[in-house]
Amino acid sequence: MTQVLNYHDAVVYDTDVALFGDGEWLNDNCINWFFRVLEHEVFPGRTDLLFMDPAVVSCMMNQCDDLEEYEDLGRGLELAIRSMVFVPVNNAAGPFSRGSHWSLLVCDRRIAGGDERRSRWRFRHFDSSEGSNRTPAELTAAKFVKMLGEKTVGEDKPSRVEHVREAPQQRNAFDCGMYTILLAERLASKAAAATAAASQQSSTTPTPPVVASAVTGVPRCNVNPRQDSEAAPAGKGGEAGTGGDAGSGGGLCSVDSFGRDKTSVAVEENGSGEGSRAVETMAMSPTFVSSARTLARERLSRCIENQRRC
Repeated sequence: MTQVLNYHDAVVYDTDVALFGDGEWLNDNCINWFFRVLEHEVFPGRTDLLFMDPAVVSCMMNQCDDLEEYEDLGRGLELAIRSMVFVPVNNAAGPFSRGSHWSLLVCDRRIAGGDERRSRWRFRHFDSSEGSNRTPAELTAAKFVKMLGEKTVGEDKPSRVEHVREAPQQRNAFDCGMYTILLAERLASKAAAATAAASQQSSTTPTPPVVASAVTGVPRCNVNPRQDSEAAPAGKGGEAGTGGDAGSGGGLCSVDSFGRDKTSVAVEENGSGEGSRAVETMAMSPTFVSSARTLARERLSRCIENQRRC
């Protein structure tokens, strides 16, 4: 096993590159690399978004012994300035267990009436194999709350977690990691778009569009939600993608795809913490996920080649 890349402290080995091939199960290194690309290339400067390294999640779950250590870790992660945290959840039984399933826990902070003192954290769990990671997600949320310094939540009393019932469902035994990272990118892009829209409403200066995703090539922000019938990922050089639902131009978000047969997810967005909720439907077809695997592997290979040249 040979190290081939160190990208913002995300270490990738030659054996990791092959894991973006069809039929392979993503490991910690793959997910961490993808998350670092999101942090540094797709959402640069968005310090309110945190994409947690799986190794840090493992530390939170297995190595903190008391509340002071949890709070120290939380300060190190600068949770006070975060509005949304993406946590990869694994069902590993301990620090030396590999586990067999990934899912995504989204922790987002809502501020009531613009008063920071009235902030409230919400936990949503997206599991591509519904029910498989329910308990690990709840335990992860409980540990996260300890990092916030909430002494009322103990290890055996998990925080309330909303398990998104209609999360996109994988149709095989190996795509859980892909669903985890693609959902993180998609949900982060919607948060960034909402922030940009709010900023534009309060400013006379037009908000510049966000560039296409550095990982999948899909334009992510400044889109009309009602027209966000997202096409398959674009290939290198802006080529047309090939990974959508047949006949519908499907992808991560297709407003025309409803129901479990389309592996759609209804995500409730509640910007104020109260009032009406807008429901967005996102779909991930197996073809789209396969295409995203290929594009991510190509992006990783280019990243490795660029580092070699330097």
